[in-house]
Amino acid sequence: MSQAAIDALLEHPGVERLAGEQRERFLRGAGVRVLLITGEPGAAGVGDLVVVVRELLKDFGGRLHLALAERGEEALFRKEFGIDVLPSVVFFRDGRPAALVPGLKRWEEYAALVRGLLGEPDEDAPEINPFVEAALSIKGYTSF
Repeated sequence: MSQAAIDALLEHPGVERLAGEQRERFLRGAGVRVLLITGEPGAAGVGDLVVVVRELLKDFGGRLHLALAERGEEALFRKEFGIDVLPSVVFFRDGRPAALVPGLKRWEEYAALVRGLLGEPDEDAPEINPFVEAALSIKGYTSF
């Protein structure tokens, strides 16, 4: 089921797999960028997280750019961004890491985070504050 959901996501216009030279181009690009790192496609939460990301694309139109980490590149992303939990989503704003959401969270948390990154007012949006690792266990996300 999860692999089918991943394959369907990759058919969405503008969604790409990241590897090699594409990695830097995507991560350094302008706007809000979303990197999905799935880990094992059959693992718990992967299919649900793919659905969440697909809904983010639908709800936020062309304002988000989405990529899926190539499986062979996942170790590199995990090391570079300090990711311990898979699946995870890493958000970037204008070429800089903005937030890491490990595992599967509630839809509202993702939507609030994206609204904040897009500069849309939302009183429920999580604070985007670099280097606040303690927030991970309290708020269910961490910022870079």
